[in-house]
Amino acid sequence: MSMLLYNDKLKKINSAYLSWKDTKKLATTISTHKILLHHTYPSVFFQEPSDQDFDLAKKHNIKTISSRENIGIANAFIQLVNYAINQKLEYFIFLQNDFEITENANKSLKFISTCIDIIDSGKADLIHMLSANNPGSPMWCWKDRGIVDKNSRRKLESRFWQNPANVYPEQIKQEKIGVDTWYFTDSKNQNWTNMPCICRTQFLKDFVLPTLEQNKEANHYSGFEKVMAGFLPWHRHLHKIAASSSGIFTHCGHRKNKQ
Repeated sequence: MSMLLYNDKLKKINSAYLSWKDTKKLATTISTHKILLHHTYPSVFFQEPSDQDFDLAKKHNIKTISSRENIGIANAFIQLVNYAINQKLEYFIFLQNDFEITENANKSLKFISTCIDIIDSGKADLIHMLSANNPGSPMWCWKDRGIVDKNSRRKLESRFWQNPANVYPEQIKQEKIGVDTWYFTDSKNQNWTNMPCICRTQFLKDFVLPTLEQNKEANHYSGFEKVMAGFLPWHRHLHKIAASSSGIFTHCGHRKNKQ
């Protein structure tokens, strides 16, 4: 595919950020996101925003949505997805304010473009984008390291410490695409994620928003973790395809920035 066509598709991506009371952390993060700011359509949902938050978004031409109170990850996510739907943005990258891009611009652009190709081909419905070599921290899946469990819901995430296709050959399929090794699995083998991921906006509209809408009032201040009681059984039986490969994002959740 030509770079011109790639750029056309990248402009149909909503790079959607969540941020809560940490302007400097977001500023540090988006300083590594120049390819997203320049090639995609960025938006941010601010929880309890400050004037500095709005100034930062304006400086980088990021569409702003906000709430004066903390309405939680799930509720903010719903608003970001609805914004992408209203703007007719075809793809959606979910981000928070502490996921930095740690790969160079050329590799990052190629990875995002490959993600779009894979989604368009029907090989995957949702792609995890956390770096395999530098995932960062905290990483809650590490507690399962060394455990081989055929009932595990973290089979795809186990790529951070092993080749999951070798350990779970019946559930994980491996394929070489370009220079990267990719892993594919049914959603029953991998929990939903609030780490960076990309999918079609229509996928979120059709399959994710209805479930989140049913749970949002009972979990007003919670993130996705607290919605899982109703969400995970649905996700496991959806039988959509999740994928992952080298990735480009690093979780810098332990980095502290003073306002």
